[in-house]
Order: sequence, then structure tokens, then C-alpha cells
Amino acid sequence: MRNKSETEASEKLTELESKLLRPFKRVQANMLNVSKTTGTNPNVRTVCDKLKEMMSKDEVGSRALIMVKARATSRALATFINKDFKSYGIRAKEL
Repeated sequence: MRNKSETEASEKLTELESKLLRPFKRVQANMLNVSKTTGTNPNVRTVCDKLKEMMSKDEVGSRALIMVKARATSRALATFINKDFKSYGIRAKEL
């Protein structure tokens, strides 16, 4: 259900903004559905793929540091890496 400010804001849109808003909302809904069904954020997958590539080239004992802005992102990424890299013997820790 829309809140009052969203309803008021959509009434003030120009014709062009209204035309652009409809496809944007469809894309937004599709992306939400994709993220729910795939379960993996594409950015997390990219980071993990890059880490696997780097770790396979480097000698044993290599380390990596990933900087993120939010603590929740750090927790989620550490959890994902710990599951995805278990077979490599690699573990991640959130800070």
C-alpha cells in the first residue's frame, strides 16, 4: 500500500516523468523477483569469483581484505564467503 507522500508525489509528475516511472517500476519489480529467486547478490558473486581467481594464482597463505561501507554488508559477505569457500579452506571474519 502506498503511503500519502508517494501518492501526492506521483500526482505532481510531468507527463515524461510518468512515462519513465512505469517502466522503472517494472524493472525494479523484476530485479526484486530475481534477487529473491537467485538468492545471491550479483556483486557478491563477482567479489567471490575474483577472490577465487586470485587465490588460485597465489601461493598458500595469501590474504585478502575487502572494504565495505555497512556493517551488515560485512556480516552478510563474511557468511557467504565462509559457505562458498569452505572447500578452499578459506574463512572470512567480519570486523
